[in-house]
Amino acid sequence: MHRCTSPCYQQITLLERYQISAFLQIGRFQTDIADTLNRSKNTISHEINRNSFEGIYDPCVAHVIAMTRRKSAEKATKQNPEVLQIVRK
Repeated sequence: MHRCTSPCYQQITLLERYQISAFLQIGRFQTDIADTLNRSKNTISHEINRNSFEGIYDPCVAHVIAMTRRKSAEKATKQNPEVLQIVRK
């Protein structure tokens, strides 16, 4: 796996969630986890904080939380001259 030099974020996978959980259980720091998974420390921190339940990071629960949030999220649309013209008509 390579590290992107430009923004190219990909969703955390279930396998990565299991790896994060295992690393946390053996006491690895978030920075070490990020380096091992070729992810930003902020991505790992955000994942743990956002997808923990009652202070516990469980990979299965985290995955369900993330997928539920993703499915219910509103999809962003880009406004461009063509879209605006269609809407005006």
